[in-house]
Formats: sequence, C-alpha cells, structure tokens
Amino acid sequence: MVSKILTLGKENYYKVSSPPLSLILYAESKYMVGERDALIEELPIGREVQFSIGEMLAKYFGGQLYYSPKEDIDVVIVKKKKPIWAFEIKMGEITKSEALNSIKRMSKVSERVGFVSLKEKPNDYGDLNLGPKELMQIAKELSS
Repeated sequence: MVSKILTLGKENYYKVSSPPLSLILYAESKYMVGERDALIEELPIGREVQFSIGEMLAKYFGGQLYYSPKEDIDVVIVKKKKPIWAFEIKMGEITKSEALNSIKRMSKVSERVGFVSLKEKPNDYGDLNLGPKELMQIAKELSS
C-alpha cells in the first residue's frame, strides 16, 4: 500500500501505491473533505504522474527510481548505485528557460538528462526528450 522511493540524500520519500487513494488522502488532509462540503478545484496529480512515469522509465532503462527533493529533480534513475539519468517531468510544455535551469540542476547529479512533457515532445534540450507518442512507444515495448 505504501512504497518507499529512495532519494539521493539520507532521507526517504514514501508514496501511496494507488494514485487515486493518494489524491483522496491529500484532499482529506489539506481540505478536510470528509468533514465538510468543499469544492476542490485542483489536486496535485503532477506528483502522481511524475512517479508513474519515473517507474516506467526506471524499468525501461533497467535501473531503480530515485527522487531528489533537495536538488528538485523529479526522477533520477540509478543503476549499480550510479545515477544514469535525471528527468524533468511536466504535464504541460517545457520552456527554454525552464529547460536551462533544469539542466543546471540535473547535470550535478547525472551525466545524461532528459525531459518529459505530456502535452507535446519537448524541443531537443536534453539527451532524451519524450512526449506522449514516445511514452506510448516505451509502454508498448515494456508490455510486450
């Protein structure tokens, strides 16, 4: 039910394995939806997307998913105790300034950096740039 995501630091990060349950628990803790009628405009699904995509990419690259809250890196893939990829994951588009800032952070952790956008394939900012079509292809490869 709860899984541990290792971090590059000494701390650990825990997530609820079920994304819908995670969002319900978040809404309850933040807005007390069980105790009052509250209209919730938006929930942080980005975090759920981040870890779901991270798990898929870790499997694809044969590594383990790590998170780096200190460096603010969404996904780090580690293989044999060495970071092999760092990814910035966005629901929307990735601007050039966001990409340049992310590259600075991610390059401190991993030699290879990548960008993932669920809206469209990002420009060639990193070593790997994935959009919806590329993610679907990876998912198909992993499921066959």
